Amino acid sequence: MIERRDYKDWVSIYYTQYEWQLVNTFEVETFDCQDLVWIKEDTTIVVYDTPLEAKVLEYSAMTGELLTRHHFLGPGLGVKQVLM
Repeated sequence: MIERRDYKDWVSIYYTQYEWQLVNTFEVETFDCQDLVWIKEDTTIVVYDTPLEAKVLEYSAMTGELLTRHHFLGPGLGVKQVLM
């Protein structure tokens, strides 16, 4: 789940089998996070920023560690969709 707290974007991961239990939460380096996608057998989360920022960031779901950062430069078209 993407959340906004104190003008910053956070990703929160919940276990929902029997009841909602918070597993992990971490701040992401985005201006206005648009969406997230699970990849690599549910061990990695990719988030992408507003089209004006055009950033794609890959985080470890278990630790919240930033693994990869892609910042696309161009005419401001931005990231429209992430397919995995």
